[in-house]
Amino acid sequence: MTEDELTAGQPHGSCSVVVEAEVSRNRENVNTVRKTVTRTLTVAVGPAPADPDGLVEWVAGTVGSGSAALPDGLPGLAHDTGGLLALPEECMADGRPVYAALTIGPPEGHAGTIRSGGLESVGRMLLEVGRQTMTELGCAPAEPWVITSPWSQLPEEEEPASDTADVCRIPGLRFVFGSAASYSGHRVGPVTDEFQSCSVRTGREPAGPALELMMMRQPWLTAAFAETADAPSSRDWRGSGWVEESSAVVLTECGGRPMVLFMRGQPRAAVVGRDTIGSFAIFSQAVTHRVGCDPVAPTAEVES
Repeated sequence: MTEDELTAGQPHGSCSVVVEAEVSRNRENVNTVRKTVTRTLTVAVGPAPADPDGLVEWVAGTVGSGSAALPDGLPGLAHDTGGLLALPEECMADGRPVYAALTIGPPEGHAGTIRSGGLESVGRMLLEVGRQTMTELGCAPAEPWVITSPWSQLPEEEEPASDTADVCRIPGLRFVFGSAASYSGHRVGPVTDEFQSCSVRTGREPAGPALELMMMRQPWLTAAFAETADAPSSRDWRGSGWVEESSAVVLTECGGRPMVLFMRGQPRAAVVGRDTIGSFAIFSQAVTHRVGCDPVAPTAEVES
């Protein structure tokens, strides 16, 4: 285990723990095989990165397009391999929100897929991480944060790729997967007024989505983007941030509240029939129309 000490004046740190578990495998007419599998759990505490590249990786790694909001209005999101929890205002550092991020690494020593116990298990771990962190920083609320309500609006299972169907059920968002269709798929995340996500996998590589698209309106999360003040470069999007082929962050206003539109594209997304910026524009147009906001993406990008 490695650990950094947290204090009220230094709300930055990380802790990693390696967990071992024995996994049994028993098929018909085959002896039981037991293997020791290890996973690394990492907790990182601090404000969101200020630099664009770091911010994109932080969002993709801690929020992720497969996330669901914690029940009971708690300021956090969780997914199969971790989550993000915003700490109370009393924990802020230099006027910036402080977050506790949990990352559960892939299993080592096992060829198959081992889940983390589902969102309920991950959510409980995330709240325990937050409780310990707030205690160390001296900013814990009088009433501990607990989950008492059932989870709702969970991410859906991945659907097979198709050249003739809208991806993530977003009108007009279609890819040409071609020969990669047999190994590709897309996944719809929760669709609410606070959060919407879509992820696309292209090819047989299990290294994560080739394209991630997200809309975020939770005040505790949009606050992490307050420093994205530069206007998108020569693309006439409504808001501040940037729009590039490999990533996009647009901070705008929707219904008097901040809204963040996010995209991360991997190089292998080039096998699709539409460029990443065009995909981001179609997603952004669909989201803003659904929640009743003025369009954010330029019409030229949507129609390209």
